[in-house]
This record gives sequence, structure tokens and C-alpha cells, in this order.
Amino acid sequence: MISYLYKDWEECDIPYEDPEDTQHNLQRPTGHRTYKHVTQSLSWKIPTVPDYINDLKQDDPILIEYIRRYWIISPSPGSPVLSNPDRVDRSQAGASNGETFSNTLYFERFRNWTGLLVEPSPEYFSEMLAKRRNSFMINACLSPTDRPMTAHFSVQCFPAYSILKALNVSRIDYFSLDVEGIENLILKTLPLDKIDIDIFSIDYRVAKDKVESQNKLEEISQILKKYDYHFAGKMMRLDVILQKGLRRRQDPVCFPQRTKTF
Repeated sequence: MISYLYKDWEECDIPYEDPEDTQHNLQRPTGHRTYKHVTQSLSWKIPTVPDYINDLKQDDPILIEYIRRYWIISPSPGSPVLSNPDRVDRSQAGASNGETFSNTLYFERFRNWTGLLVEPSPEYFSEMLAKRRNSFMINACLSPTDRPMTAHFSVQCFPAYSILKALNVSRIDYFSLDVEGIENLILKTLPLDKIDIDIFSIDYRVAKDKVESQNKLEEISQILKKYDYHFAGKMMRLDVILQKGLRRRQDPVCFPQRTKTF
């Protein structure tokens, strides 16, 4: 569904900031904590969502710590376990099962990037766990508002900004967004004056409707234009690529072979 690339995460050990949650009594760790790591048994159960969680705003420290503690799964060490390890491409789409239609696997394998994969489907997420990607993962959807929500079929959604805050990430190199129709709403929730995103690739298609697809593309462009994003091309005629400050750059959409993150 969606993949982020972000820079210079410090392994899995993140300083804990006390949210001073006296109302909901969220258990506090001492010192530092480590993200949940899934073993080879791939045991993963969707956490219980307290009633108050969906009432919290996206920058609430209690929400951020809840996501950090119970939802984010840490990267797997070593090489990924792939069905087609010899295939080298940069296919278009989203996190999905972590391999098929992944537009970030290439960068992870051949450019030494890392980051976060977001996938709401339990089936796809289980497959993705089995791939053992070198990225953080979360089995949730992205909220189209600045608060969490429970979507159809009891799928839990969190604001993208909340997930990034849970990872202490404010610098993103590549943000790939494909959420089957509400990309424009999710973009509106991102406080782009607080997080620095270099490149977006965004699916703007609307079910074979060229007019609506063009309207959606124009809306996406207008949302990002005020933050100095400019058109940099299209990918597979499915995604639009927008880059920040493109007019001032000499190397548009450059993906170097060095440690970066998605």
C-alpha cells in the first residue's frame, strides 16, 4: 500500500519520552526500548485498540507511544527471503506482500536503503513478514484525517504523521503513496512544514476515468505546490513523481547508491 524512505534511523533503540499519561495509565518503559521483533515463527497478532485511541490527535504523545510500543515491527537482519531473488526491477505499486509490485525492494537490495512498509491487509502483511525485509513494518492503514480511526472490516488506521513520530523520523528521502483512492486526503494530513520529504510518488488513477484522474492529479499538485513541490515525471504512467525544490536542482529524481531510507 505505502512505503516510506527515511534517513539515518538509529537501529531499533529509541529514547522514550514520557507522555505523562495519567488518564489512561499507559505503562511506561524505563530508559530505552526496542521495537517488537518478529521471530522466524512469524507470530503476529493485531493489538487491542483502547476506545480512547481514536479520539487522540495525530501529534498526541500517548498515541505516538502506543503505536511505537504495540504496532511497529523492527527490520529483519540479513537478506530478504524472496520468491524471485534473481529479479531486478523497480516495479510500481505499494507495500503489498513486500515483493510483488514493490517499488522499494530494489532500493533496499541494491542501493542500501531502509525504511517503513505500511500494509493493512492481514494476508499481505503475513506474506510480507515471511519476506524478512530490512525495514520497519506496520499492519495498519493510513487515516484520511488527523486522528486514528477504525475502517471497514475492523482495520485500524493511524495518521501517517503519527507513525513517523513513533519512529522519531522527520527527514524522508522517498515517500511512495498508493492507497486506492484517498491519496489526496492523506496528503492533507501531513504537516509538511514539520517533516522534510524530498520525493513523492503518488498513484493518481481513478478507475479508468481519465477526467477524474486528471482532476485528482491537479488536486495533488495544488496540495504540494505550496510546499515547493514540482512535477518531475511519471512512473509507468500510473504514479506522478513530485520533487521538492526541483527548479533549484541539477539532479532531479536522483537515487544514489549509498545509505538512504524509504
